Amino acid sequence: MASKVLLSFLFIYLTEILFLHGKISPPSNLMRTSSRSKSFTLQWSSSEQDDAIYRIFVQKDFVAPPKMSSRANYVTSPFTATKTASGDDLQANTLYDVYLFAVNPTNSSDYAYTTLEGVVTGPPPPTDVQISNVESSSIEVTWQHSTSGTAQQTTNYEVTYATNGETMSTMQTNSAIVNHLTISGLSPNSFYSINVVALTDTDNILSDKSPSVSTTTAPSQLDPPTCSDVTSNSISLEWEDSTESAVTYTLSWSPSSEDGSNKKPGITTTSTTVYGLNTNTQYSFILAVLNNAGVGMPSNEAVFVTIPGSPNSPRLSLPGAMTTQIQVKWSPPIGGDAVSSYVIDWWPTSDVTNAVSAATVSHVNGTMSYVYVIENLTPGKSYDVSVTAANAAGFGEPSSTSRLRTVPAQPSNVIMTQQEAEKTTSLLVTWTRPQGEVDSYLVKVYRNNSLTLSTITNMTSFIAKGLEPGAAYSASVTGISDQVSSEESSRSNEQRTNPPKPIDVKLQPTNENKTSHLNVMWSMTNYSYLVSSYEITLSSSSQILTVQHPAGEGSFSNYLFNDLIPGENYVASVQAVSPSSVQAPGTQSEAVTSNSQRTVPKPPKPDVEATTSNTVTLSWTQPEGVFTHYNIFYAKAGGNMAGSSFVQIIDGYSKSYVVSGLSSSSEYFFQMSSVSGNDSKSTESEKSDPVTAVTAEIIGQPQSVQITSTTSTTISVSWSQPVDYNVVISGYRVSCTSSDDEQTSVTVSSSARSATISGLTSNTVYCITIAGTSSQGDGAYSDCVKAITTLGKPKTITMTSDTISTADLSWTSSEGGGRAANVTRYVVSWSPPDNGGFVDVIPLPGSNTMFTKLKGLKSSSNYYISVASQNHVGNGETSEFVNITTLPGTPYVTSVSTSSSYSTYIYWNKPDGGDVIDDFLVEYWREGSSSTYRYTKTANPGTTSYSFSFSTSYGYGYTVRVSARNSEGTGFPSQNVSFTAGYSFFSEVAATQNFERPSKKLDINWESPQQNRDQLLVQYESMPRMSKKFKVVKFKDNSTSLDVEPGNNYTISLTVLGGDSLKLEKTIHVSTKPSEPDYSLECSVNAIKLTWSHPEGFVENYLVQYISAESIETKRLHSTMTSFIINDVQENTDYVIMLYSIIHDVNGNVERSTAAPKSCRTVQNVNKAASRKSRSAENLQGPSFDSAEDNHPATSAAPNSVMTASLVVGSLLLVLALLGGALVYKRKQRFPLLEDFPE
Repeated sequence: MASKVLLSFLFIYLTEILFLHGKISPPSNLMRTSSRSKSFTLQWSSSEQDDAIYRIFVQKDFVAPPKMSSRANYVTSPFTATKTASGDDLQANTLYDVYLFAVNPTNSSDYAYTTLEGVVTGPPPPTDVQISNVESSSIEVTWQHSTSGTAQQTTNYEVTYATNGETMSTMQTNSAIVNHLTISGLSPNSFYSINVVALTDTDNILSDKSPSVSTTTAPSQLDPPTCSDVTSNSISLEWEDSTESAVTYTLSWSPSSEDGSNKKPGITTTSTTVYGLNTNTQYSFILAVLNNAGVGMPSNEAVFVTIPGSPNSPRLSLPGAMTTQIQVKWSPPIGGDAVSSYVIDWWPTSDVTNAVSAATVSHVNGTMSYVYVIENLTPGKSYDVSVTAANAAGFGEPSSTSRLRTVPAQPSNVIMTQQEAEKTTSLLVTWTRPQGEVDSYLVKVYRNNSLTLSTITNMTSFIAKGLEPGAAYSASVTGISDQVSSEESSRSNEQRTNPPKPIDVKLQPTNENKTSHLNVMWSMTNYSYLVSSYEITLSSSSQILTVQHPAGEGSFSNYLFNDLIPGENYVASVQAVSPSSVQAPGTQSEAVTSNSQRTVPKPPKPDVEATTSNTVTLSWTQPEGVFTHYNIFYAKAGGNMAGSSFVQIIDGYSKSYVVSGLSSSSEYFFQMSSVSGNDSKSTESEKSDPVTAVTAEIIGQPQSVQITSTTSTTISVSWSQPVDYNVVISGYRVSCTSSDDEQTSVTVSSSARSATISGLTSNTVYCITIAGTSSQGDGAYSDCVKAITTLGKPKTITMTSDTISTADLSWTSSEGGGRAANVTRYVVSWSPPDNGGFVDVIPLPGSNTMFTKLKGLKSSSNYYISVASQNHVGNGETSEFVNITTLPGTPYVTSVSTSSSYSTYIYWNKPDGGDVIDDFLVEYWREGSSSTYRYTKTANPGTTSYSFSFSTSYGYGYTVRVSARNSEGTGFPSQNVSFTAGYSFFSEVAATQNFERPSKKLDINWESPQQNRDQLLVQYESMPRMSKKFKVVKFKDNSTSLDVEPGNNYTISLTVLGGDSLKLEKTIHVSTKPSEPDYSLECSVNAIKLTWSHPEGFVENYLVQYISAESIETKRLHSTMTSFIINDVQENTDYVIMLYSIIHDVNGNVERSTAAPKSCRTVQNVNKAASRKSRSAENLQGPSFDSAEDNHPATSAAPNSVMTASLVVGSLLLVLALLGGALVYKRKQRFPLLEDFPE
């Protein structure tokens, strides 16, 4: 037997050597990738067999490779996919040998290995890491050196710091002997976590991280404090609140000229006041913030100074004879010497409200000055003056005032002139009122430096009467103020009175040259010795001639004007001129005007421009001069011109004329004359030299000429062909001539019987003539038919709405011009939302701008307006449309109601009219108050209510009104409505449900600051059953209980009883929990049946929850169900069952009843148990990785042992789940899954 055993072992050993070892190849390229203090990471290339399993063996000293049957030093489980592995729990800074085995997964005796010697672990981590010197942007880190072994030396250290869980940065020391590092550039008041790692000179060989330490940096430096107020002995400071969780602030201060410091710690606000300071003294202040991390960096120094005291009363004087200056002297105030300047204030004594601070006196060349001269004052005015000391802190108290009055100034600009009436015996003296206070004036009049008269007046002008004609006078003025006289003004200019005027001025023509000469004649009576010359003016509408004619002896004079305009109407005027000197220029008498007289015009020279069979067209150049019309004289050849025919052309601006009614093929003689004037004084020129013309062969006048239509720029005309013609008519020429001699013509074919002339001027009279044309020229023109173009469009239309039903409209006159009749009226039309309208406007004479007011419009509406002009011709063109929106109407407030929550509601009817309303303006104000509080609510025109709250002003009387607004402005407000602001008797109301079986109670509690009512009416209404109940309780009890149903939503109203009416004060909404359903269970192999009855009250749904050791399931059921079967359960399994009633409370949240859990175990299926047990045993068996013996099938006890262990573990898990569920129920009375179950 022993030999058989020995042979078996020998066979196995040889088989392993000969066959199994040669079947798998070892892994290759084994290397270390990184090392830490107690671990390192390896990497290799896989064996040729893809499904090989890898194992690692690690030992300190090299020994023979371990056999696969040994398990002592294997530290890693088999790896099948990962090519790296780490050895754990190794010693720091130690050399190891590594063996990597590749093992056949189907035969553990088939393996091969690779060796890696000298794998070193990293140094141990640094210890005792500490933080010190914490500032707002830096900290100092220290540690104990890593204890180095013999394998690898530490070269330096790396410090890593992080905030908010994220690595911010790393820093390294430059030597292994350095064990401290300062980290800078940190954020103030921030939390940082820090650790240290020891590094070596070999890549990826380093220690583990040291234990982390943490700290918070100190706060950041504050800005210096600012001064908010300063007095003579205190300074108030304020600063920005620290954003870094400041705890307190510390303020330090001292005089700038002294050492030492005062401190005020523990300041919890952002402002403070330092008292007990010296007057007029400079202090330095420093601020620091303190929080849990320490004291932040002190702020920069802030320097402030206290206010100085008051100087002595100033001493006032007048420097020299100046009337606009006051000299001020003062002494410095008692106290410190930090005064930087003085402010001099002065103001008129009679007007203390208008003080003028106009001067600041500071150091001059290092020395303070105590003298100042106030300039530019008002002469003759009394002033009060005070002095105030100032420094960097501000102004001290002003000194007492001193008073002084200036001397009035002398009047200026004294001028003597002639007045409008009595220029020969009186003169006007005027002057400019001087600056300052002046009560009256002394006026003196001189002739040849001798005083002629004097007077006192309170005006700034004086008429000196009774003077000699033609004499020169001057004047002076002195100002008087409060019995104080100014210096006498400078003497005025010298002024002469006028000489007497001429008489019998006449204008007459001469016999020598009537076309360009006129003679002026006049005479003088008294005072002729005062006249040195005459000024003669000859004027017409286009010419003014003025000459100076010396005065001669005697009383009669005349002057001849030549080179005048022919045909012009002249008028002469003559003025007598007195002698002149440098001091007193000459004066002129009143001008005397002569009669009017025309010169004789020159005749025009006619030329023949065209002829027809019965017409001759004459043209001419207008002669030199002025004329109003022409006369044409003509006769046949051989006749006598003395008996010639006569034609008068009324229009003097014409340059051509068609003489009609002539005989064809006849010779005529023509002469012309010019006429100036249309009255009895008109003059006519001589006749021109005669011209001859021969009429052509006959083409008669076109017949039946009539105007068919007109517009502002066109005229359409029609005709029939001439009755008499003896040549071929090739076409028709339609000629159009305006009253301004604007000529336009159009030629049409011989078959045409109508034509339209375009490009004309609106509102203009035109003469239309038509002639047939042939190769020999135009035939006889038809008689003139007049037509007037219509008016153009009115323009520059502007419009504004001034009330809810009216609007102002303006426009300028119609386009165009001409000599047609003026506009007789304008028609203004508009189209509103409902119906249109129009109004006639009569234009104002001489005005190009028209105005009208549209009435009866609809408020809050859009209108489109146009304007058209009319005259006797007809309607003109219509203007472009303009748009206007009328103002909104007046709303009407229908009611104002007050609720119990300090709120007031206002309701109104929107105003009559359209819907063009942008928003409503609600105004309300407390009675007796001048302040108006406005609230604007922007909404569509349908908004007719608004609410506002009176949280602190309840019980006061208020007035409210409403106005509508749109783009044109705000309409008239509604009527004022008075009301009393709402108030509440309750400060707090709460409801608590008392859900003890079998009664259902709801406890109502209230607190009230006003116990001034006897009874309280409590009404409560449930939903959805609509049951309504009420009870009356004592107000002072502050609580009551209501009978309610489970699972209902209630609206509870509390109404205070007392007074003349009920007062609804408080309304709350409460939900009651649903009742717990009573249910039973029936358990089978794979199903559990629940049966229950409906609980008391209202239920929306039921919720079933069943829990096993492996899962938690939830089902939602309809409220009408009373049973439910759970089918998706496992056999032979323990379950915990809970059934809930569900409703939604007043806020829409889920509310459920409590539930008593019940347990149930499903029945085991006996027929299937054996097959499941067999399959479980087979699944538990498998190849062992440690040795070949582990896979031997003779190990019979293992499967049953594994199954037994699995059943025991499963049972224990189920018991633990049940116990856990019970504990959760005892604590929460519900399971976490039910916190927010799905709908």
